Amino acid sequence: MKKLIILLSLLVGAMLLTGCMEQPGEIDDENGEEEGEQTANVDLYFMEVVDGTEQTVPIQREIDLDNGQEESALKALIQGPTDEEQDEGYSSAIDQATQVLSFEIEEGVATVDFSSELEPAGGSAMVMSIQEQINNTLTQFESIDEVVIMVEGQSEDILQP
Repeated sequence: MKKLIILLSLLVGAMLLTGCMEQPGEIDDENGEEEGEQTANVDLYFMEVVDGTEQTVPIQREIDLDNGQEESALKALIQGPTDEEQDEGYSSAIDQATQVLSFEIEEGVATVDFSSELEPAGGSAMVMSIQEQINNTLTQFESIDEVVIMVEGQSEDILQP
């Protein structure tokens, strides 16, 4: 009986230790935040000029998980690069006034309805940058294979140069 108790204690201890170790990209709820808050490390895709060409590049950032990992990452993307990231040359094609009106994931497809601020004032390069930033940020998650972008409930004739 004593051996069984010792064995169970060791097993429970091992499980607790394994559960306390943070893995990359996993949720971390023990970062000194208020109880109940959770954070995760995710890639947010911003624009950077590389060899004279603007490209979409990932920047890893720790974000608060207010609305689930996927939607929280999208909202962090909309907020744009931090001052420090801007100083390093990163920018965003997405207007920071843009709002997420609805966000749904069903069978691997994320359908996101944005406010009209998502519509760019620029040309086709700006449209492609917006689409790449959103698609790349969301498809990093295993739950999302495809992204449908809507503006004010419309999915056709949006994000046109």
